[in-house]
Amino acid sequence: MPILLLSHEINHHRVRDIADVMANEPAGQKLTDPNEYVLADVSKKYAPGVIHTRKQFVVELAARHVAWHVAQQYDTKIAKTQPKQKSMPTPGRFFKAAFDYAKGDPSSYHDNGYMVELAGRGDEVLGKQVALWMLQMNRMEFHNLPTTSDAVGAWFLNEYQVAEAANFKPSGVGEGLA
Repeated sequence: MPILLLSHEINHHRVRDIADVMANEPAGQKLTDPNEYVLADVSKKYAPGVIHTRKQFVVELAARHVAWHVAQQYDTKIAKTQPKQKSMPTPGRFFKAAFDYAKGDPSSYHDNGYMVELAGRGDEVLGKQVALWMLQMNRMEFHNLPTTSDAVGAWFLNEYQVAEAANFKPSGVGEGLA
């Protein structure tokens, strides 16, 4: 649907400055930082490309999440499957959707092999990496009103806590990405 593609691409434009900061900030460059990369040996193996993968994964999550909101209004298939438009996914479902996306479509976020290797080491390993990078979503812009973007960002912090409570192993149905 063209409107979903347009909303997705506009969001890439909206967050381009934040993405540039993410690509060059010291935290993302520290391949041994357990708050950014789950396995230091694997992140070093895929350096420096894994730094780009990190940024692209977060930017794609943001764009696909915005498209999900638009889809609720304009995609008749999605609109028919839920009784009303949701402001945010049910807790845990965005993490599941992000996990499925990470595992199922690594080329779309320019994975250089890092995420594929983590997936081969088990769902909990990949799940923890997805959750850590999902935390970066709290930095993205989702709305023209800064307070609304801040509220959405806080929601992603909570979603991380839900993933952490589940030991980073996703379950159920994914929701929140289009």
